[in-house]
Amino acid sequence: METAPANYHFQFQDQYENQYFLHSSDHAGLILVSDRLQSGGDFHSWRRSVRMALNVRNKLGFIDGTVPKPPDNHRDAGSWSRSNDMVATWLMNSVSKKIGQSLLFMNTSESIWKNLLARFKQDDAPRVFEIEQRLSSIHQGSMDVGTYYTELVTLWEEHKNYVELPVCSCGKCECNAVSLWECLQQRNSVTKFLMGLNESFESSRRHILMLKPIPSTENVFNMIAQDERQKSIKPSSKIDNVAFQTSAPSDYSYDTQSENTTFAAQHHNNFKAK
Repeated sequence: METAPANYHFQFQDQYENQYFLHSSDHAGLILVSDRLQSGGDFHSWRRSVRMALNVRNKLGFIDGTVPKPPDNHRDAGSWSRSNDMVATWLMNSVSKKIGQSLLFMNTSESIWKNLLARFKQDDAPRVFEIEQRLSSIHQGSMDVGTYYTELVTLWEEHKNYVELPVCSCGKCECNAVSLWECLQQRNSVTKFLMGLNESFESSRRHILMLKPIPSTENVFNMIAQDERQKSIKPSSKIDNVAFQTSAPSDYSYDTQSENTTFAAQHHNNFKAK
């Protein structure tokens, strides 16, 4: 069996660390997302998908301006120009033909991205209203706990992407405000989840609200789901007794009261208080 030399060290090199790197699969015909942008109604999910696809290729900097165009005489000018045109092509491939025609003569992928934001992001307010309205009215009803929780999580995550948490920009904040805000959001989510549950979970709901600190949303869901599973389990002994009584011959009966009295008399001494 061959062994590697003592001075051999395997080192993985991520070629995408270089923001100008283009893999052979990063061609001009690439479509970043499966559903092309058609209107403002689907812009938010489209934007999220495009950002993820660009981040995988380390190309986000070309649309958010963090990889600016170098001077024309800079050694990276050619690399930047190629990468910029490639990202711009990907963006145009990921929108409808009609929208793409309006972007064709913009010089940079950043200007294309800003144009799309200005044109379609204005539809955020109605969608936020729709999400918050749905959150205020949703109840478990006929849904099982898992389906109800999944629908809530979907709404929460979409709302979170529309309404971003406030972030300190001065660099001097020491009050940990972001973490405190996230804790508040977590508590609100737990409260909403519990409020929408059916009345059959009232005892579990009271128990959870008495816990200090309040568990995370995921843990609360697991507790309620376990309660739901327990409620669905029917005692087999009770069912067997009913079946036995039903199948017994009609002329075969017991004097239950007499037998109970005899049993109590026989075992009276065994249950005396000590």
